[in-house]
Formats: sequence, structure tokens, C-alpha cells
Amino acid sequence: MKVLTNKISIVLMVIAIILFIVNPILSLPFLALFYFSDKGSKGIVYSVLIGIVFGLFAYHFIPKPGYDLIKHQNIVLTLQGMTLKNVFSISGRLDLEIIPILYSYIISFLPNINLLQFFVVSSGYGILLYMMYDYRKRTKLDSISFFIIVLFVLFGFNTLYFISGLYCYIAFIIFALVFYNEYVLKKYKSFSIIMYILLVLMHNSLALPVLILFIMKLYKDKFNLKTIIILFLIFIFSYYIVSYVNTFISSPSLRRILMMYNAYTLKNEHYKIYYSGYIFAIEITKLIVTLFFTIINGIKEKKKPINNYILSLALITVLMMFKARLAIRYVMIIQFLGIVPIMEELAKNEKRKIVYWAGLTALTVFYIIFFIRVFRYQSFGDLFESKMFNSIFGIFNR
Repeated sequence: MKVLTNKISIVLMVIAIILFIVNPILSLPFLALFYFSDKGSKGIVYSVLIGIVFGLFAYHFIPKPGYDLIKHQNIVLTLQGMTLKNVFSISGRLDLEIIPILYSYIISFLPNINLLQFFVVSSGYGILLYMMYDYRKRTKLDSISFFIIVLFVLFGFNTLYFISGLYCYIAFIIFALVFYNEYVLKKYKSFSIIMYILLVLMHNSLALPVLILFIMKLYKDKFNLKTIIILFLIFIFSYYIVSYVNTFISSPSLRRILMMYNAYTLKNEHYKIYYSGYIFAIEITKLIVTLFFTIINGIKEKKKPINNYILSLALITVLMMFKARLAIRYVMIIQFLGIVPIMEELAKNEKRKIVYWAGLTALTVFYIIFFIRVFRYQSFGDLFESKMFNSIFGIFNR
């Protein structure tokens, strides 16, 4: 019977891949169905394919004036025809970290500039879907709970900001993946340290979350009075430390970290406009829900590093939000890592499951309404024209 099930699973995967190649957009309902129903090892394939479909939407996205994506695309155009040596020589004048600059340089050799956002968005959603699928297998979570959690995470994630901003968001997603592999799967511990540092070079906003993580490591990943005091001291004095170091070391990277620290800790009306209304409500509700499940889960799992880190980052995030609304971005990391305690609680707590379903579903409906409201005013070019609608390969031949 098990052999027969495996054969059926393989056949379904082959069908999904064929449908995807023939018509990636229309294959999405089938990919989603297989993703939610598969309990074997094929979910990673569906995660990648669904991620690519999201990437197709990003590929056809036409940014409005003022969107960061225009700036990122212009950097690619600036780097076209340059040697790598010249790229490094002008990198200090580009408003971008070194890893995104190198990525932009690679994209400059490709036939279409829209591949810039295609690869980033495809990778981001593929990773998120893989993490949820992988932990679902480990917790043996039921299909209804898994379905609700996936919708809660995907629609609670600001897709428009991801498509436009790219690098902050992909850095947060990869950070969550590295953390998941190190602390949940217990893999790649030494390699993870290198990855955390590289991620700061992908987007400097990760400097503070990485610093908090390293401090937690020093104190054996405990969330107690000692670590709380240390975190408070860091919050108060880290700006002055970075400023002091920067007076002795003239480093573009340090200057960018200092600039980012200012944006995340000092009052900035510009960011307050962007992170208000619906967006602020969504981020706050995600924070409350994730902390609720983390605390409930932490009662049973007091020594769990992932719970302790979520609480530590949440503490600093809330403190920073009193002065700078931009700090609410860190809720994304909390949300991605919160997948673990949320799934664990829904897998273990049968008595409260219906209450959890009701709460998560209500919030997800609210998120979906906002998602529709935002994207009805966006343009996606020729996404639904027959030539691009029919084949994934068309994006490489323009």
C-alpha cells in the first residue's frame, strides 16, 4: 500500500510539473492543492513551483513613481557593461549594500531587467512555503490547521513592499531559514554564523537582529532577567558605540549601519506615513498573535531557543516602535520564526484548536481584504496576454 501511495505521489508531481511548464499561472490551483495535500517529500517541489508563480507576478509588476523597485532597476542599468573592478570602485556611491550590488551586476548580463525581481520574489516565497511544509511534516499537523497557517503567513506578509523593496524582505526570509536550520533542524551550526554576517551585507537592517542573536548565544539562548538587562543596555548604547567606532574606521558599511540604525530608532515622519493604518494594524495583530502562541508554547518548552529569541526581538522591536515606526519591519522576522510555535500549538492542543482556527481565520480574512484593496490599483503589464500566459520560458526571450 505504501509503494502504491509513493507511485501516486510521483505521478501527481509529474502532472504538476507538466501543468506548470505548459501554463504556470493556471497551474497555481493544482500546485496549491498538491502542496496542501502532500505529506511525503514532494512538498519542496511544489514550494519551488509556487514560488516561481509568485515570481511571475513580480516579473510583470510595473512600479509606480517613487517605488524602490525603480531605483533597484536603475542600478542594474548603471552597472551594464561595467567590469567587476569598476563595480567595486563605484559601489560606495550606490545606495545599496554590497551583496545586492553584486546581484544587480549579475542581472545586468541577463536579457530582461525584470528578472531582477523575479528571482528574488520566487526565492522568497519558495523558502517560506518550504519552511512551513517541512515543519508541518515534523509536527504531523492536520490539513485544516496547515491551510489556515499558510494563508495567515502569506497574506500577512506585505507582498507589495516585497516586490518593490526586495532586499530587506529576502534578507529577513533567509535569516529565518538559517535560524530554522540551526535551531529547529540542528544543522549547519558553524555555517550559520557565516550566513548571519553575510545577511547583514545583504541588508543592514539585520545588524540589530543578528547582534541580539549573538548575545543570546553568549547567554545560552536564555530569556531571563540578565538577558533582558543586556538587551536594554544595547538598545540604549548601541548607537553611540557604532558612532564611536565610525570615527576611527571610515567604512561605508559602518556608515550605512549607522544610517539604518537612525532610521529604525529616531523619529521619522516619512516612514510613519508608510507604516500606518491597515499596515500598522496588520503588523500589530501579527505580533500579538505570534507572541501569544510563543508564550503559550514557552510554558511547556521553557528552554526552547526559538521562543526565547522571538521574545527578545519582540522586546526590542516594541521599544523602538515608540520612536520610529519603521522598526515594525522586524515583526516580519518574528512572524516567520513564529511559524514554529504556532504549528506546535495547533498540532498539540486539540481542545483549543477551533478557537485558534476562528481567530487566525478572522485575521486572515482581514489581511486578504487589504491585499485585494492594494493590488486592485497595481499594474502587471502583459501578464495575462496569451504569449506570456502560456509559457514560463517566455520571460527569458524578450
